[in-house]
Amino acid sequence: MITTSDINKLKTVFVTKEDLKKELKKELSNYPTKDDLKNELQKYATKEELQLELKKQSAFIVKEIADVVLTLSEGIQQSLNELKGHHDILENHEHRLDKLEDKAFSSN
Repeated sequence: MITTSDINKLKTVFVTKEDLKKELKKELSNYPTKDDLKNELQKYATKEELQLELKKQSAFIVKEIADVVLTLSEGIQQSLNELKGHHDILENHEHRLDKLEDKAFSSN
């Protein structure tokens, strides 16, 4: 027959159910819980947050590009106006030179 002292001796030699529960609890504490994982995910942006930021950045980029295009367009228009002015001056000079040539040839 097994006595209480035998049972106590067996408890010291073999692992008991309570020992396994304690060990399992200790082992499981090394792994993250669902709440731990949720808290970890809070650091990262959601899909909606990324889409909103993308819209903001896209609007900013479009505005910047529009500003650059407008500036370039104004510069091109100014250059064209200057060229037209130079063209008008050249036509005036050509006309005056033609008159001088006509006078020079007609007097000979």
